Amino acid sequence: MIVHTDVLAAAEFCNICLITLHDFDEGSSSKNKSLSTARIHATASLNTVSLTCRARSPVIKHRPLEDTWKLEIYYPPQIDLRLGSSLSPEDIREGTDVYFECIIKSNPRVYKIEWFHNNVTVIHNVSAGVIVSNQSLAVQKVRRAQAGSYACAAANTEGDARSEDLTLAVQYRPSCSRDQVRVYGAAREETITVSCRLDAAPPVVAFSWRFNSSGDVADLQDEYVASDGLSSLLQYSVKSELDYGTLLCWGSNDLGLQREPCVFRVVPAEPPDVPENCTLRNHPNETLSVLCEPGYDGGLKQEFVAEVVDMRTRRLILNITETAKPYFQLVGLAGDTIFVVRVYAKNSKGRSAKKILRGSTDKDFTERYIAPVRNQPSNNFSSLPLPQILGCVVGIIGCLVLVALVAVLVVRLKDRKQPSKLKVAATESKDEDPDLIPNRGSEDDTRLTATPVEGGFTDSHSLRSSEKAYSQSSESNSTGVAGAVTDSGVAGAVTDSGVAGAVTDSGVAGAVTDSGVAGAVTDWYNWSCYRLWCS
Repeated sequence: MIVHTDVLAAAEFCNICLITLHDFDEGSSSKNKSLSTARIHATASLNTVSLTCRARSPVIKHRPLEDTWKLEIYYPPQIDLRLGSSLSPEDIREGTDVYFECIIKSNPRVYKIEWFHNNVTVIHNVSAGVIVSNQSLAVQKVRRAQAGSYACAAANTEGDARSEDLTLAVQYRPSCSRDQVRVYGAAREETITVSCRLDAAPPVVAFSWRFNSSGDVADLQDEYVASDGLSSLLQYSVKSELDYGTLLCWGSNDLGLQREPCVFRVVPAEPPDVPENCTLRNHPNETLSVLCEPGYDGGLKQEFVAEVVDMRTRRLILNITETAKPYFQLVGLAGDTIFVVRVYAKNSKGRSAKKILRGSTDKDFTERYIAPVRNQPSNNFSSLPLPQILGCVVGIIGCLVLVALVAVLVVRLKDRKQPSKLKVAATESKDEDPDLIPNRGSEDDTRLTATPVEGGFTDSHSLRSSEKAYSQSSESNSTGVAGAVTDSGVAGAVTDSGVAGAVTDSGVAGAVTDSGVAGAVTDWYNWSCYRLWCS
């Protein structure tokens, strides 16, 4: 049995259908049956398309048999961004309302839509006139800053996609460009060039210049003006004091005249002001830098200079000049260097005063740091730290007390060992050896005769000595007790105000005020001789 089959679909669908027909053998169990197969390449365009299979017999007249399927194709979003249908892309002026439409085809439906302006996500902000509503974006009273490229993006479970960028051009009147020189310095009989730059769309601008001095406004002749696009140059000559004042620059295009003129001042030229707020900065890459804020340029183009001087050698080690701004990299400083940085500005009329900065580098050269230069030692006692002063005072007082206690203790111990009070008289003979300890082997001996006063000696004894004759005496006065040792180089005296003591070659001599105790001890040899004499 022969059966004809047809596959019916949309016109574009028929071009991608591959239909095959299979007839079963008569001996098979599927006798009198036919099978038709259609292979389809699924694309987004086939979504929701109906596919019909129809069969008929060429032998038997009958109504054809058919079956229909509706195709459902899943695919990522397909996006097309368009400007509002009522808007003309070439005639969007500043202050008008603009809206965009993001046309999306996808299956399944998208779950996220984003908008971008110059690759930055657009945020819904009604107060700023930006309204994001699903597949549309509205910008109320559009400004020149909102011109640029726009795009929308969407995502579903099959993937995400982004539209092509759509450029929005906003037309506006001329206005002054930023970052222009606003003050010009000029000397008498000098001609300067004043530059005026504008922003405008469309960029076809007609310029006009005026001079304002003390309320008088005068138009400047076009012969001194050269204009090109958005820029205009004025050749201005200063011949007298009356030529110093204000220059005004206007521009106009198809949208109208510039609302506010560009203002430039012409002043007498002078040297620049010193840079301000200068600081030394430390960087991780072992370098130092100096950053300042520029001062008034004197009406002329200025440059900035940094001089680095070694404080020890007084040698200039760095000299850096910058034309844009006072920022200097101090590269090449050696370790363990104390330096001074002198920063100043200069123009064709002269140079400013110098800003002085001080710093140092570490010894090991691997890590540099900023540190102030140490001041020279000061003789001002008030500059010493308070703890240091207190420590010195306490130490001095402690030493005085300790010396006094030792002196008193030694005197009392010696006084206890001394026998009863004696009055010793000595006769002096000529001796050439002034030493405290006599030379026993000397041929020139001196006889020292002592006569006991208290306790008594029955006989007269003599003591050999090469010293000069000694004399000891003690006297008491109203202020204290004093003792002295003659010819021995040692003497001690005590007043009411303190304690004094001296140490001889073999002992200590001292006295205590107002205590009623006084004593003097000569060298140990003399005391031993006295003991011997007394015995």
